Amino acid sequence: MNNLHVAIIGAGATGVAAFIALVRQGACKCITLLDASGPAIGQVYASQHPELLCNTSVELMSLLPPHYHDLLHYLHEHTNNEITLADFVSRKIIGDYIQDRYTRYLSGLSAGHKRLLYQGCGETDYASAGRRLSD
Repeated sequence: MNNLHVAIIGAGATGVAAFIALVRQGACKCITLLDASGPAIGQVYASQHPELLCNTSVELMSLLPPHYHDLLHYLHEHTNNEITLADFVSRKIIGDYIQDRYTRYLSGLSAGHKRLLYQGCGETDYASAGRRLSD
């Protein structure tokens, strides 16, 4: 593991997938997640309405490549064994899956990781941070 400090902007599905990849590979010593909504929530999957379906099938939604059936395994453990790779599930269920995998990898951080930082920020914070970096 090297001494890199990596910042991930956005802690939704893509940010959590990046976080998991960094943890699995031991690629850095410190990871900072920046997101206005909180870690592993994301705006797209924060919906609590079970009737609002994800527009992508179960087959395409794994956070753990090359384990492309990870979401299907999660669904079989937590919801319904009859769900298939071709099915579309609610965004709430995908949000729960993202939160579960984030929590699992957060709790599994090795002792070699210095720390995981989380910083909530809004759009104005992103803009002002960008100006400071460019000055």
